Amino acid sequence: GAACVALQSIAQAPEARLKMLERDGLKLLYTLLDRALTPEAAAGAAGAMVHLGRAAKQNLHKFVQLGGTKLLARVTQDCTNNGALLQLLNLALMMAVNSELKIKLIEDGVVRVTLSLLSSKSKLPETLLELSSAIVAAVAKDRHARSHMIKMGAVAVLEAVNETYAKNNENITGDPRRAINLLISTNE
Repeated sequence: GAACVALQSIAQAPEARLKMLERDGLKLLYTLLDRALTPEAAAGAAGAMVHLGRAAKQNLHKFVQLGGTKLLARVTQDCTNNGALLQLLNLALMMAVNSELKIKLIEDGVVRVTLSLLSSKSKLPETLLELSSAIVAAVAKDRHARSHMIKMGAVAVLEAVNETYAKNNENITGDPRRAINLLISTNE
């Protein structure tokens, strides 16, 4: 766990990111995330990947080519630690705003897992609900993704989130409303 957290810290420095990539750091992060034995290890590996993804889009694409979206879906689904979920969802959001990766998030189960998290809204802190809502809204912007999301029941999940938080938190309700509007406009 501590080693993964250290990698996350190291990945923030541009020179260190370059060294990590020169030494096949993406494969290492994939393996660490795949074998994460503790929530700290999952959080550290996902956090390091977030920093590498911010540095260059092609790092996210390489991670996806390694099977990163399937791995992200599995680890997120199995995760019960809110700190680790925060980093995993940050990584998913980074991919969701990348137009070339949105469909991959649907195909490999990340959107399904995110909708499942939103369905269990009473168990999640608002920060994680905000991130989950932002992921779904970002993917819903892709017209090719919308029909898949409708089949997954995204509208019902988003309406429930919107209804529950309508008076309390604009950050949570704004993204579901935008996604609902996009999804409904596709059906008409």
